[in-house]
Amino acid sequence: MLDANGVLQLAVEARRIRNEYLKETDHWGLADYPATTEQLNYRIALRDLPTDPTFPELNGGLNWPTKPE
Repeated sequence: MLDANGVLQLAVEARRIRNEYLKETDHWGLADYPATTEQLNYRIALRDLPTDPTFPELNGGLNWPTKPE
């Protein structure tokens, strides 16, 4: 069982990883980029991760979205 500090550290790490995934796909959000619905939904899912009931448990059940091609 994690104490409050451990949960906070997991949350910081989960947000760091999520932010990297968002950064990798920033171009999908540009108005002149022909992003697919799957690509846009992936970015929405990443932004919504902190509302996942398993957040911030990275390997204990956090459901990371699958990146589309």
